[in-house]
Amino acid sequence: MLEKLAGKYGASAGVVCLVVSALLWGGEYVVAKDVLDIMEPNWSNAIRGFFTSIFAIIVWRKYFRNATGRDWLRGSYSIG
Repeated sequence: MLEKLAGKYGASAGVVCLVVSALLWGGEYVVAKDVLDIMEPNWSNAIRGFFTSIFAIIVWRKYFRNATGRDWLRGSYSIG
């Protein structure tokens, strides 16, 4: 997927992705400071992981449809 972006838009797509990820990462600390006053860290991580998973499924849904049982097995090894 990133290869298609780089081929179509050049290196600027990579720079934009890095800047967006840096802004999200840095902004997370500001939000986490207030959120941790309300809920425990484990719940915060669980909610963040849930929404990240939903976003990943939406972005890569066509790849998930084409995945074989062997692909899912390999993925389960990398997670656990």
